[in-house]
Amino acid sequence: MEIISKPEAIERGLKLYFTGKLCARGHVSERYVCSGACKVCVLERNAIWTEKNPEAVEKSKREWCNRNIESIREKRRLRPSRAKPVEIVGAHLVISKKKSKELGLIHYYTGKPCKHGHYSDRFTATSICVECGRIHSAKIRESQPDRRSRYQAAANASIKERSKSDPAFKAKLCMREMVRRVMRLIGSKKQARTIEVLGYSPLDFVSHMEGLFADGMDWSNHGDWHVDHVIPVSVMLKRGITDPATINGLKNMQPLWAEDNRIKSARII
Repeated sequence: MEIISKPEAIERGLKLYFTGKLCARGHVSERYVCSGACKVCVLERNAIWTEKNPEAVEKSKREWCNRNIESIREKRRLRPSRAKPVEIVGAHLVISKKKSKELGLIHYYTGKPCKHGHYSDRFTATSICVECGRIHSAKIRESQPDRRSRYQAAANASIKERSKSDPAFKAKLCMREMVRRVMRLIGSKKQARTIEVLGYSPLDFVSHMEGLFADGMDWSNHGDWHVDHVIPVSVMLKRGITDPATINGLKNMQPLWAEDNRIKSARII
């Protein structure tokens, strides 16, 4: 490090100078021209203050960002992309996040790669690349193979409790299982959201079922009664009907006491 006096540093327009001598706390470091303070001492004091005042630091950062928002945006715009070009697989509909929110969609697509080079859909809620999320989840499953077993019991208990008090949530679970069942039987996979596949919402399902409730039926005792297909799924499939929206149409759904449903079995009554 070049030894330079403070007057010379001022003359050359420098912010720091170096004497090669120890400061009062024993640091051999550069010093600030404006105050003569040792750079290491200042950094240590700042670190201590930052640790004791995290809220003030966060407030200061926000205020600085607000004052310099235009220059920050310009630097980001000029910053070269670190994304690696990858092959685009399949066709995507380009749609903005704002438009996706208005339409109530789960995903949107910009047509641009994420920072890791994936040309993938992004989650409307978080803007996270779907492919990045998939890779991250795979890494967690690999590094923590027992993760699911550790949390599954608590998750199941939470779902069961919420199902008793939230009819719309219970209806959503029923609708998902209805679609999964049909897809499993026809050897296919669901390509869209359950609401889009069936053509009605959980609230529509709740309203329809409650309108057919027998005395004593409510969502808290679901299990004592079942969601039944008026024309059974197996009959529909034998007739060549494989559309989940038709098989699970509201007109084909009814609440039925569990014992009556077992007696009915796969027959049309």
